[in-house]
Amino acid sequence: MRKIDQKPKCKDYSDVSSFLKDYRRYLSKSNPDEFSQSAVSKATGLGTPQFLCNIENGRHQPPVDAAIKLAQYYGVSSAAIHELFMKVYEKQLVEKIKQAKEIV
Repeated sequence: MRKIDQKPKCKDYSDVSSFLKDYRRYLSKSNPDEFSQSAVSKATGLGTPQFLCNIENGRHQPPVDAAIKLAQYYGVSSAAIHELFMKVYEKQLVEKIKQAKEIV
């Protein structure tokens, strides 16, 4: 488990799940009741704490609408989340293009 001493910045991450997990953990240091997985799931209407757990542990890529809801709840700008998603999608696209070239 990564130690979170400072506010996480999107630019330091290569995936949305890790950023959202670390940001929630950072916020929960000062307000554990408001930022538990259970409280966040309930406040954002994103289903169960298990849904959030699966996103945070990288089992599922968060749907864009869920990531935006979480970012809003955490006080992260939509622009920062957009930038992170674009970085992730660009990386995936480059990988798929490389794979396609290997096939041809």
